[in-house]
Amino acid sequence: MKLGTIKSAVEGNCMKLAALKERTYQTWLIDYLIDDPETPVQTATTDLAFKSVIRDRFGDLRRKATWEAAFATIEAKSMYDHFDERHFLIEHNFIEFPEQYGYNEYVPQILEQFLQLKGGMECIVSGLQSVLKNGLFATTKPAILNFLQLGYQVAKRLELEQAFSSAMADSLPLLTASAA
Repeated sequence: MKLGTIKSAVEGNCMKLAALKERTYQTWLIDYLIDDPETPVQTATTDLAFKSVIRDRFGDLRRKATWEAAFATIEAKSMYDHFDERHFLIEHNFIEFPEQYGYNEYVPQILEQFLQLKGGMECIVSGLQSVLKNGLFATTKPAILNFLQLGYQVAKRLELEQAFSSAMADSLPLLTASAA
């Protein structure tokens, strides 16, 4: 299933299970294709190695919650491993792409997984600071401010709100300038 097909498999704001499986598979493949370009590309339902990894790490393949957890974890790790430009990490990976490809509903879970990665908080904070300092390329100020609020809420849920707030404290002048 191609991204365009996945996009059409989204109902309203809720991704269908088949699209979620394929999106998870495509993200998972990135790491495996980089390591071994000879890896045969199949589908989420036919790739036994993929299904085994998902089952072992996340649980019952029949449950949507399994696929949601797998997608959030694999997507966060892929973003962390393959997106060095932190400014675009925020604008593209956390704001533009989820909306464009129909997985906006999973951004909080992806962000939660990302913040739990070693150095994840620093990536998010420096990306937000870069966006606030250098301006926007692909999105809007309200979208950035909404993402900042989401970042704080997720950090609070992870009991990292102090670290998040402290890290963003240097950005207070940038925030007030951006809000204007």
